[in-house]
Amino acid sequence: HYRRYTLGELRAVVEAAGFTISTLRYVDRLGIVPYWLNYRLLNKSGLSGVSAWTFDKVFVPAMAATDRVLGRVNTGRNAVCVAVRR
Repeated sequence: HYRRYTLGELRAVVEAAGFTISTLRYVDRLGIVPYWLNYRLLNKSGLSGVSAWTFDKVFVPAMAATDRVLGRVNTGRNAVCVAVRR
């Protein structure tokens, strides 16, 4: 499964399916760097156990802290959408 949406594309798909969007934003802005290093630069197909541990223990807390300090910005590796059925 591989699917990437911009926020505009995701909004269009969700609304076309009959939902009203409550929240739509990018998350995981710091995840762009390790993603790019692993999958683009090093051409890896997955994460090793060490890489997954590092991401969970280092990047996830750093992302949370960054979001608190910098607030939401219009960039990130993943999009989150919370929607309710009309």
